[in-house]
Amino acid sequence: MTPQAALVEVLARVGANGDVFLTEHELNQWPTSAVSAMKAQKLLNKATPAASVICPGCEQNCAMPLETVPGPSGTPAFFVVCDKRSDINRVAIAAGQLVQWKTSTAAIAKFIARSLSVRWQEATSHGNQLEIGIVKAPRKSQMLCLRSERELLLVAGTSELPLAEALNFADERFGLDVKIVQQLINNSTTSDVRYTPSNAKREARKLETNARNERWRKEYRKRKKDNPDKSDAWCAIQISRLDIAEGRSSETIRKNMK
Repeated sequence: MTPQAALVEVLARVGANGDVFLTEHELNQWPTSAVSAMKAQKLLNKATPAASVICPGCEQNCAMPLETVPGPSGTPAFFVVCDKRSDINRVAIAAGQLVQWKTSTAAIAKFIARSLSVRWQEATSHGNQLEIGIVKAPRKSQMLCLRSERELLLVAGTSELPLAEALNFADERFGLDVKIVQQLINNSTTSDVRYTPSNAKREARKLETNARNERWRKEYRKRKKDNPDKSDAWCAIQISRLDIAEGRSSETIRKNMK
């Protein structure tokens, strides 16, 4: 098994099952470089010890609940009790067999975000789709998502790509091909406004500010007409006492009322 194949195996399990737990025993069968990279890059995270194990007592490989008793030196001794055969009974389990690691769609999404230098926030999920963040490409920006659909897919609008096709292994690390992701973004279209970055909020604030300033200008013209000898500073102080001031200082009003 190559490091790339090991990662593809992990992605396939997560795509099919969501959260996936891997024992230290299983990981020992995989390429050391791949496992080390997965742990270092937080694709695999230490999980609580296993509460059940695959019994090594015979070739049937039954999943059995773990039993614990105090050992001779005071440390726990672990075993399973075979209820399938009369000639086996207790089967000792080494403590190392209980160590397990966890991966999930969220862990993989965080890895993708780090690889793209996207600021990670608590992800929002919509069904089987997890938002990663807004990714900038040469022609546009778009929300990138991770979808679990029997396999893990990168999704941008109506475009999608198997995640495995965008990953590589080099210099003892797993990497994401940024150009492939940018191409996915460039080719995307969407009818969902949640996934289309825009300056709508900024434009809305501009409109609100302009409307507020226009109210100040209107009030200024009225007061100047009624009090032609009064200064602009006086007019601004009068306006600052009204509801239309919205808590702004007279100096701010003076600068924007003409």
